[in-house]
Amino acid sequence: MSGLKVTVLACNYTNYASQKDFELVKDVEIKVKTFACGGRIEVVDILRAFRQGAQGVLVAVCAKQSCHNKKGNLFGYKKALLANRLIAELGLGQDLVKPAYVKRQDTGDFIRVLKEFCANLQNRE
Repeated sequence: MSGLKVTVLACNYTNYASQKDFELVKDVEIKVKTFACGGRIEVVDILRAFRQGAQGVLVAVCAKQSCHNKKGNLFGYKKALLANRLIAELGLGQDLVKPAYVKRQDTGDFIRVLKEFCANLQNRE
């Protein structure tokens, strides 16, 4: 195992992945926290993930125009962009937070986005 640790903060509707699905992402320890809506994910939640040992954070929100709460996905996405900017300005690294629009209830899309993010982080090492 490479030792890469990734935290996923996800809207309840985007994360239907099982442990077996997460095993498709090789050499990564994945911790998942699910929220009732992507709009409930706060910058402090993202920063807390880093404090708890994450080397990258994926913020998965519903695809555009499919949010159950109308604009929660937009709020979550923008907060992830803000957190990414803060982390970069602090000199901790670039692109360590990945906001992603994910198709609702589509495990394949969720895992694809997660694998891409993890591969990008692994290629930095």
